[in-house]
Amino acid sequence: MADDRATMSHDDDTRTKKFTHVGETYSGQSDSYKIMNIVGAGGMGVVCKALCSSNSREFAVKFLHDELQEDSQSSRERFEREIKVLQELKAFRGIVRLEDWGRTTGGSLFFVMEFLKAPTLDRLIEQNPSGLPQIKAVQIVLEILIVLEPVHHRGFVHRDLKPHNIALNEDPLSVMLLDFGLSKPVQESEAFKKVTRKRDGTAAEVPGSPHYMAVEQFLRPKTIDQRTDLYAIGVILYELLAGIPPFRGIYLQDILRQHKETEPPPLDRAADGTKISYRLQAVINKSLAKSAEQRFQNAAEFKEALFDVLNSLNRAQRPKKALDAAYRIVRKLGQGGNSEVYEAERLEDKTRVAVKIAREGSSDWDEETLMNEADRALSHENIVKVHEFGSFENRPALVMELMSGGKIEVVLQQSKETGISEELFYNVIIDVCRGLHHAHLAGIVHRDVKPGNMLRDAQGRTKVCDFGIAKAYDAKSAKIGGSKNTTVAKGTHQYMSPEQCDPNGVVDRRADIYSLGIMMYELLAGDLPFTEGVLILQ
Repeated sequence: MADDRATMSHDDDTRTKKFTHVGETYSGQSDSYKIMNIVGAGGMGVVCKALCSSNSREFAVKFLHDELQEDSQSSRERFEREIKVLQELKAFRGIVRLEDWGRTTGGSLFFVMEFLKAPTLDRLIEQNPSGLPQIKAVQIVLEILIVLEPVHHRGFVHRDLKPHNIALNEDPLSVMLLDFGLSKPVQESEAFKKVTRKRDGTAAEVPGSPHYMAVEQFLRPKTIDQRTDLYAIGVILYELLAGIPPFRGIYLQDILRQHKETEPPPLDRAADGTKISYRLQAVINKSLAKSAEQRFQNAAEFKEALFDVLNSLNRAQRPKKALDAAYRIVRKLGQGGNSEVYEAERLEDKTRVAVKIAREGSSDWDEETLMNEADRALSHENIVKVHEFGSFENRPALVMELMSGGKIEVVLQQSKETGISEELFYNVIIDVCRGLHHAHLAGIVHRDVKPGNMLRDAQGRTKVCDFGIAKAYDAKSAKIGGSKNTTVAKGTHQYMSPEQCDPNGVVDRRADIYSLGIMMYELLAGDLPFTEGVLILQ
């Protein structure tokens, strides 16, 4: 189905030597086809190039191996099942299209598909043994998920996703899923079998390709669902980045044991020398979780996580303006876990500003939070203004409005014994509500509302700052469309809503309202309402 080249095992090569259909012409339901040559072979069948008798168009024709046709009822049923699945998915984008089917003069079943010129994904991996750049690998897997999602919605699981079963067009980028011989409806409990080898060389019944199989596929085949396919895609993503799958071995049992017991080796750098994004590593780890409940639950979740990764990778490639020559550092104002804040003077007009600079040895997470803060910059009198993003002494830096009134956190500490005045309480909360309301109308959820992120200017106005972990959500929907915590729970634990503490929770503007409620309690009582534990789900 893919290009004329094919990789065949010794057993496949022996079978093709016995293949007798080349040169023959067979009739399908709608036309007849002359078999020209073999283009590929696998464990179950042989694929040939054929010419349509009526219009000389090239097609791919798949035959079941002759010995399986004669001796294996399960193989014949599986072959017929593939025809039925392709008929069901005929109108779907990215699925190899079924054109016709029929039987040879000897009674052997065959079916006809479109002939694809595109190579399969394993060829790209072979040509890039050290792996692909992160952006390209993510883009390819996103295309696979886009094609797979409606297949899952239709109720089918592929069960044999691997690079050899994915055709790839690189310009423009698109994929085509091949070989639905193992696919089945999710509701159906019967597991089709594929013969592979045990350590002692005897036959073992395992459905799928060992390097890409989730634990349930070989231990609990009746529980297979769409998450089994998503595990295989996680393996493919890893292989695209590393050039090799995460679990390898000479014997089947060695590979399956690793799927069951061993964590995938962490990836350090991509083929182009860039450090693997912490976000991307987290997505890989989640997709390869041993328990299906811990993985992405559907293709849409997986896609959302990868779109986040792709956005952060693209932002990281943006050129950063060198700010050193435009600003003079005056004094240090403070520091946080991953950055330092300075008062600085803009040399052009002597304006005083605040410059937030990532600390020495900062990670890609530190740079991403500053970049995200710049991207989420909003114009409102109750939100700290962000002027520009760039680098200072080769470290990521953010130039912001200077807030000379200090943090509400400091006011709170100074008033712990006496409490803050009622007037100040209302002024602070009303200002914060105005700032958050503007952000929510813009589709931004802050995710880190706390006294330390509320600053006062010289006139006593309170402003919301630090949108470093903010996320977009659907603010215009009739329903509140949340944003998934796709990697780890982010925020300050003492102020986080229960859904924000859950890495699988959906976070929207209501999470900010919860945090604001914690902050209001603290301003009035001088202490937090929940103080035991780190992640508090009360």
